[in-house]
Amino acid sequence: MKRLYMMAVAALCSLFLCSVSNAVPTFYGYQMGDKGLKFGFVSFTADSFSEFTMLKTTNIYYEHLSAGEYLDGRLYAYTVEPDDFGAMYSASFVVYDAETFEILDEIDRKDGVRVVDMTYDYSTNTMYALAEEEYNTEAIGITNLCVVDLETGGLTVVGSTGGLKGVDGYGHEVDAALVTLAADAAGNLYAMSEYRQFCKLDKFTGKATQIGETHKLAVTNQFQSMTFADDGTLYWAQQHPDYGWFTTIDTQTGEPTKLGTLGNDAQVTALFVKKDLDKAFPKAVTGLSAKVDETAHNTVHLTWTLPSTDYAGQPVTVKTVKVYRFGVSEPIAELAGMATSYDDENADNGYNTYLVAAESETATGTPATVRVFAGYDKLRAVGNIAISLDGDAVSLTWTAPTATVNGGYADFDNITYNVYRNKGEESVIVAEGITECKFGETLSTPGAYTYTVEPVSGGVVGEGATSDEVKIVGVASIPYSTGFEDDGDGPLWTVINNHDNASYGWSVLAGYAYQQLDGSFAQLKTGGSGDTGRDWLISPPIHFEPGTYKMTYYAGNGTSIDKHSWEVKLGTDVADVSSFTLSIGRHEDVSVSTDWELVNETEFSVAEAGDYRVGFYGFSQSTYASFKLDNLSIVSTSSGINDVAVDGGITVSGDVVTVSAAAGVGSWQVFNLQGQALLQGDACGVGSADIGLGSLGSGVYVVKVTLGDGKILASKVVCR
Repeated sequence: MKRLYMMAVAALCSLFLCSVSNAVPTFYGYQMGDKGLKFGFVSFTADSFSEFTMLKTTNIYYEHLSAGEYLDGRLYAYTVEPDDFGAMYSASFVVYDAETFEILDEIDRKDGVRVVDMTYDYSTNTMYALAEEEYNTEAIGITNLCVVDLETGGLTVVGSTGGLKGVDGYGHEVDAALVTLAADAAGNLYAMSEYRQFCKLDKFTGKATQIGETHKLAVTNQFQSMTFADDGTLYWAQQHPDYGWFTTIDTQTGEPTKLGTLGNDAQVTALFVKKDLDKAFPKAVTGLSAKVDETAHNTVHLTWTLPSTDYAGQPVTVKTVKVYRFGVSEPIAELAGMATSYDDENADNGYNTYLVAAESETATGTPATVRVFAGYDKLRAVGNIAISLDGDAVSLTWTAPTATVNGGYADFDNITYNVYRNKGEESVIVAEGITECKFGETLSTPGAYTYTVEPVSGGVVGEGATSDEVKIVGVASIPYSTGFEDDGDGPLWTVINNHDNASYGWSVLAGYAYQQLDGSFAQLKTGGSGDTGRDWLISPPIHFEPGTYKMTYYAGNGTSIDKHSWEVKLGTDVADVSSFTLSIGRHEDVSVSTDWELVNETEFSVAEAGDYRVGFYGFSQSTYASFKLDNLSIVSTSSGINDVAVDGGITVSGDVVTVSAAAGVGSWQVFNLQGQALLQGDACGVGSADIGLGSLGSGVYVVKVTLGDGKILASKVVCR
């Protein structure tokens, strides 16, 4: 049975504090609800974890602790606040008296990310936290490992813990979020993922490495916690989907051992024990600063002032200063105790975060961190990008960028550019490393194109800017088919809408998945204005030879109660709809299925060879539903070879089509009667070629062959 309190507060966290006992550890913390809907700070022991002592009661409207850690008589914590719908929002950074749980300090964090769990590393005197990479209010997302500023609650990101993969309940590989964090006495960081993976974390990169096999004990994606007792045992306040367990974990194998029910099926986080703090460690260095060299832009000058006392206020002698750059597991420098500066000559392009810690003979001091942008910055996008089309020739111009994204360095005198050609979802680089603010090329394939220009400085690629769209129309041939896709000829169809309301009329769109037959489709929206539609959807040019043809397409309706009226016509001039004089099919007040249904138009004849366009004219009385159109095809139904005069022909024997031509046989395609290409190949100019249709099964197909002299040989064939 689902816990009632989980329904009330969806993803809240609890925080446990622990006190040292000579034999049996005592844990303290915050209960974020149980079966009795109780909230507040509690305590329990390692041998009596099903019975909680309520130390301070709160209620459901309280800012609940999502993470927390005990240090030197204080509880440092991050809180979340639930809304009326169970979502959890970051609220504040709070410092509590760990005896009375009275608030000593509170800093607003309503605009911050949620902190998932915390731990104090006594080996380096560093407070660590797992904080979500992105602002979130639902399930816990991918986290960053962070260092916590105990004065302000500020978070310095060490690195992302992402990259760990889990397998969900459907067998899909997905990113795994970490939900707990704990440090052992040696300073090793451990975490548990939502997909039952026990991991070790690198303290200077954030990288998570799984330990052992994925265990079998269930984990839910909710705030929870684990901590080490003084004897080195790792305890986990586990969140099961239906209840709470108290558990130990073997750090060598990652295997958990379930001890029993935690409280009254309680949800808890920030589990830890009270530990004495040996204050004989250096204070943090002060005045830590980072400055990028004015000429060597990947060199950072670090300076600081050494501490003179330890945490207890006693004089201290610094023996070593260690310098780390987050992202690198080992120190980038180990300096003598009198050092107050260091030059990092290998800073990365981008933001670099440094940690500096002073060490005495016996202990590592509190770290100090600083962040600086070094090296080459990303350039802002180019300006004034313009595109023009002269026939099939594209010309592109732009102006150079004058700023960087983060205000960092770029060599504005030596910018190069990468240019990409985009068609639908396909993007192909067509120029790289050019120095002029212009580009041109000639296009041969019909379609709608845009171009993206990226500036590059010092090897760093800047922001891209994309041009307006240009269209190469071209002339299609029979058999013709379209699915109105962006990477096909969908953008080449012309829309002429005569409604006063611009939201009505024809459009070509992808729509929602449940609306689609196959990707994009055309849609006629007639609205509710009382107006009769007068709208056109017109194809790009299609070459027809004299002969007979058949058109098929799929139609769909927005609702089952509305009717639609449309006519399909053949014309020549997209700018003059009066040229559309040949009616292929007329449909008035037709109840179209809400599902897609195939429409077979009657055969029509073309008397003269030429480039024609197909027009769909919508004249429905106004309705609130939409008429949908997809997967249109046109095939020849003329006998023989479409009246193309060639020295050769097409013959059929069983499932083998033989093509012969004095001009030579080139490329070939096989289509079904819906215009969908099924097979293709190239005979490379031989005088005759056999095309096997056995893989297609019995049926009627259209074979289209391009001959050596450029002529098209096409015929409808019957495969038996």
